[in-house]
Amino acid sequence: MKLISSENIPGNISDSVQFLRSKGILVSGTDSYANIPRYSHAAKSMKQGIWVHLNSQYSDALLLLAKPNAEIKSGLTEEQMLAIETEAKSALFKASSLFFSRLATTVLVLFLISFAAYTLFNIYKA
Repeated sequence: MKLISSENIPGNISDSVQFLRSKGILVSGTDSYANIPRYSHAAKSMKQGIWVHLNSQYSDALLLLAKPNAEIKSGLTEEQMLAIETEAKSALFKASSLFFSRLATTVLVLFLISFAAYTLFNIYKA
């Protein structure tokens, strides 16, 4: 995933995102996270531009921004882009689910150990 900074983007970022996606380049604007309350401050403060999700498409994205009628070879279909985005979201969900599951298990085990130690300490003390 590489960033094309706003200095290399002629015109509006959101229009350029739509243009690149129409040519089969998997991209998103840096303002994509600006409407998410938790990330809005960080999204607004980071460098503005376009994220090219596949490194192999970065040079084609730059070429298309410089020459809109250029021929590219790395273009994807809308279905391919949707499949990649869906797979990425699924992988993120699975990874976060696994992380929080392990965290909950660890907290539960620590609680049970603490409770057992407390109980044994009180029994031994009595």
